[in-house]
Amino acid sequence: MDAALLSLAAPLERGVQCLIRTMSDPKEVIGSDIAVVLFTEKEGDDDAFVFAGLLKDEGHEDFLAVDRGPDHPPFPFPREWCDSIRLATDEQAEVFGARYFVVRVVGNLPDDADKPDLIPTGINLSSVLE
Repeated sequence: MDAALLSLAAPLERGVQCLIRTMSDPKEVIGSDIAVVLFTEKEGDDDAFVFAGLLKDEGHEDFLAVDRGPDHPPFPFPREWCDSIRLATDEQAEVFGARYFVVRVVGNLPDDADKPDLIPTGINLSSVLE
């Protein structure tokens, strides 16, 4: 992971005060580029995985979609995440490749996870989480 990316994104997950504002109305962001920053839930690790795409409303009740281009399936973006969308600073936008972003923490599924309720994302982070 690029050190510049980690220095920009890590403080956001750890609650350090930044000059950002959240978006509660997805209409403000639909049709714009958005980055999804996924931090791994590994002890002592600051690995992050970032991808960007165009946020679209494809009519699904519970999800928007991040269109990552023709070589990748759309990433399902739960509407409940809209409260966490942030406007990137100029420096963040340059690194993320998007004017907006959302940060999430990911980890391995517990053995008792209810797998039928999971939504396929087309993203496999198993090599990062091992």
